[in-house]
Amino acid sequence: MGEITADDVSKFVKPKETAEDYYLKVFQKYKESGKLFRFTTFNWPAFLFVELWFVYRKMYLYGAMALVIHFILPFFIPEYIFGSSILDFIPLILIRIIAGFVGTPLYIKFAEKKITAGRRGSGTSPVAVFFLLLVEFFLGFSLVGIHNC
Repeated sequence: MGEITADDVSKFVKPKETAEDYYLKVFQKYKESGKLFRFTTFNWPAFLFVELWFVYRKMYLYGAMALVIHFILPFFIPEYIFGSSILDFIPLILIRIIAGFVGTPLYIKFAEKKITAGRRGSGTSPVAVFFLLLVEFFLGFSLVGIHNC
């Protein structure tokens, strides 16, 4: 894994409190074994907030992919948003479950890459979350307008 230390990860992960402990435990187990996916647990914030969580953690490409899937899927499965059956929400639920399981390993690898490249600063961006919420708000209204035409 190279010369990345727990202190490097601690400085990169924000906010401190529990997030630091959670990611440091995963990082330590990964560093000891070299197997990242074996030691991760389900990441509830990634499950609940998918694209917002990716953007908050500055993983903008993953956030953009999740956003595109979230807003393109209704065009292929129209009942996805406007249907009444619980089965219409299966694609959304599957995306969330996948994000919950792969969110932490992706973030650890992302942090490792950024730290190796010399970036020791914060691994979070609340401002980006605000802008993504604005984008989602306007995209949501656009989708409703397109669907009602």
